[in-house]
Amino acid sequence: MSKYTESIEVNCKGLTCINSSPASVCVECLSRYEIEETGDIDTMQDELYEKAVDPWFSWSKCDTCGSKLGGNRYDAHGFDANGAVIHLDICEDCLVYFANGDEPDNWN
Repeated sequence: MSKYTESIEVNCKGLTCINSSPASVCVECLSRYEIEETGDIDTMQDELYEKAVDPWFSWSKCDTCGSKLGGNRYDAHGFDANGAVIHLDICEDCLVYFANGDEPDNWN
């Protein structure tokens, strides 16, 4: 196991099904992108995907690998043991890892 995957394991302990995208069932995503909660999940998700196309820069650590380097952040979500949706802000390395399984070449 690499240092990167060890860090993912520690930071994501208790979370399952991590999805690297915005979600219409996430209150934080709806608020961040100013989406009105109408109850029509499909319409809300379409509107969310239209607005959430670009990453944002942050100096905050990545919620999944713990990297403290500044960089682009993306919306992601996991589920806790009770099935609640947990909003995560992830770095580009984690976006690629969760989407494709590719680990970064240089990570610390």
